[in-house]
Amino acid sequence: MYIIGYKGGEDGCPENSIYGELVGYNWNSNDFADKKFPSVGTILDFYAQHRIVDSDFFYFGSEFICSEFLLRLIIDSSFGSVDIRDVRLHQQNKAFPLASKKYYLLRSREVHKILDMAKSTYEFRFDPVTKTPEEDAYHSGRLIFDLISDFQLSENLCPLDIFVASEMLKDEYVISDALAERITECRLKGVNLTPLSKYIYDAKLEF
Repeated sequence: MYIIGYKGGEDGCPENSIYGELVGYNWNSNDFADKKFPSVGTILDFYAQHRIVDSDFFYFGSEFICSEFLLRLIIDSSFGSVDIRDVRLHQQNKAFPLASKKYYLLRSREVHKILDMAKSTYEFRFDPVTKTPEEDAYHSGRLIFDLISDFQLSENLCPLDIFVASEMLKDEYVISDALAERITECRLKGVNLTPLSKYIYDAKLEF
């Protein structure tokens, strides 16, 4: 299994991250019952703070935004329940104000546990009052982790090719070996694939 993340440095893939504003962004993607999430058919406008954007993928906060090419790879795989909305990506380029690629916001409703709790190395986030591990307010039984330094995967791992890891609040999208192989073969831009065995999750300073 792999974590999918953004990789800058190539042409059209700014260093560190893609910055901008997603107009109308006032919903909570962690809350599947949030009625503020855009309805089917809505076209979202993303105003990038860059002259050129040509990446096939980036995170905007916790939002997963991808090109049509990457979306097709996902749709051709086993993805479970997802929400997909069109994104119109604006660039700071007077000659080419709109990105040449089509973009989409994908929100997976699949939140699954991946850790073998007995074998992995991790730290929970503790409630300062109750001194017990904090629980996600939007997903019953989903505990919040501050650090995972050694991922040992559960034997009962979700069989989907893409889903959200219950244990993570950032870089939370996990993809299968098969989907990772297809992404690598297609040489998508701006995509970083990190094997879970080499990934260290540290949210202590960010959330």
